[in-house]
Amino acid sequence: MTSLLSLSDARFVSLTTFRRSGEPVSTPVWIGRDGEALVVLTPAGSGKVRRLRRDPRVELAPCGRFGRVEDGVAPVAGTADVREAPADVERARATIRRHYPIESRVVLGIERLIERLRGRPRTERSVMDSGAMRDVIYIFQEDIELASNSEEELVKQVRVTVLHEIGHHFGLDEDDLDELGYG
Repeated sequence: MTSLLSLSDARFVSLTTFRRSGEPVSTPVWIGRDGEALVVLTPAGSGKVRRLRRDPRVELAPCGRFGRVEDGVAPVAGTADVREAPADVERARATIRRHYPIESRVVLGIERLIERLRGRPRTERSVMDSGAMRDVIYIFQEDIELASNSEEELVKQVRVTVLHEIGHHFGLDEDDLDELGYG
């Protein structure tokens, strides 16, 4: 059996959180060890964080870059603690940077750029936003293709992703989208 802390040696870990319905949602993440804890960085408004605020249970398993867990690998159960204080976030960033020195700088830089370029939901806009960059939905083809076992699943996943992002455009949060089946 894999111990929780030994997962810090993995390049990628599948982090599973749970929807209100109990349905698991798995995402490949980078992970780092900070003392007796494992650290994951993710945007504060992400579905993972919203699910963790409601239910801190997690399951972790070593995985490939796109989240594939090898057959027979049992997940390790744990409890997440969402931390958003600036000092905690900076400490987590430093931990991830140590484990992924080059990759973290590239990816975190791209994430910061995307956040600056992303549009705001229509419900949060004002007349001062006219002329701002148009809203864009990013679909990462390789990730969706690898997560789909058939063309039918692929089409369904693209549809759900687009409807999910359109929901955000109109101000729906992750919980609203989960209830509508687009979580």
